[in-house]
Amino acid sequence: MAETVAQVVVDQFGKLPKRGRPCMRSGGRREWTVLAGIVQETPDSAGSGTRLRCVALGTGLKCLPESLLVSDGSVVNDSHAEVVCRRNFQRYLMNQSLLVLKGKPSPVVERIQPTDPAENASRLQHACFKIKDGVRFHMYISQSPCGDASMRALDKATASKAPQQQQPQEQHQASNDTATTNTGKRKHDDQLPESSKRLALSTDSAVETALTSGHVLRGRSDFTAYGKLRTKPSRPDAPPTASLSCSDKMAKWTALGLGGALLSMLLPNQPVFLASITVGDLFDEDALRASLLDRVGCDRHVAILRSGVAFEWAQPSTDADDPKAIGADASVSWCLGEESEAIVQGRKQGTAMRNGRWTDASRVRICKAEMAKLFGQVLELATPHDQLDQYANAAEGSRLSYYQLKQRAVAYQTAKRALYAADGALCGWIVNPPLLEEFDSQCIIP
Repeated sequence: MAETVAQVVVDQFGKLPKRGRPCMRSGGRREWTVLAGIVQETPDSAGSGTRLRCVALGTGLKCLPESLLVSDGSVVNDSHAEVVCRRNFQRYLMNQSLLVLKGKPSPVVERIQPTDPAENASRLQHACFKIKDGVRFHMYISQSPCGDASMRALDKATASKAPQQQQPQEQHQASNDTATTNTGKRKHDDQLPESSKRLALSTDSAVETALTSGHVLRGRSDFTAYGKLRTKPSRPDAPPTASLSCSDKMAKWTALGLGGALLSMLLPNQPVFLASITVGDLFDEDALRASLLDRVGCDRHVAILRSGVAFEWAQPSTDADDPKAIGADASVSWCLGEESEAIVQGRKQGTAMRNGRWTDASRVRICKAEMAKLFGQVLELATPHDQLDQYANAAEGSRLSYYQLKQRAVAYQTAKRALYAADGALCGWIVNPPLLEEFDSQCIIP
């Protein structure tokens, strides 16, 4: 299964346009990246086997420093491969829900009546789905996720190398990890609006509190401490970020599901979990199991598998293998049914400010604003025609902010708070301030 899942993802990546993919730069410098993909397993029509198909994938090494976060939902804060992949998986399931609402067949979701209508606002009662029986999901990552799950493997990989060769694998978590220039600034950084400056101060306070609490470590500091939350990136002189490591995020997905708040409202009482996790480089089964499963008390069977399938653009094992290799700037973002996009510094590659402002054309489909828009399309299509006018004519002030929209996922938010609590498995989690999600979701849920 591991080799097959990995090959399905690698093959799908090879079919995508070159936009955003690693390349050979001038001077023979080869770019490298990390690839993550989710493979859907469905029973075949004959009922004698199953079919595997890649439905979402992402590549990437970058995340935005807290100084560049915005409150309008227009950028992708964390463009690491696993995060990009998961966001695309969420889009895929929302798009499948739209297919069902349009009367078209979906291999993965079907519409149901809510099992407990009392927990759903009236409009959500009409937008309830479930994953079809027999459907499973598998994740492949070309390199062990940054943070806790890869700490021991990194130590083993660097222990016997000469000093000049000791740090190549750490670049996934270090200098290639922050989407800024060498000065720590991005183009237009000096033109930040006051709202972004307030947001930076608020986020900085949250990060500082977390780091001083003892529950969260920065990057690879105290690298012999296992089971700890860690921020990106690892290099101490890089601009700080509020993004936690991919190991931490995957542990959270193990506990709460891949769907997040919005999908939890469309798939009530049915979190979407992975059946297996396949890893290429830096594979350490004990560490992966301890970090991604045991840390959050997972009692489901999740297979941790190793793959030897070659990924052309993987990070070289040592400097001697390719001394000129550098981390790719762009991320590839794709889900089944949509064209791929390239992400650079949280926005669509090739776009620029107009008259000192970013336009909607700069948004990639997995940014929060576009995800909210897609969720709203599902709600609108699911709403009975005799109720549409009441929402269309509602006062603008009754529309929810993105933060308020997510809070409507009561069961999901309750489970998340328990996970972050003082006695929770992920105590100390850096929670982004509501200011980061104050933008209009354009959704109305009475």
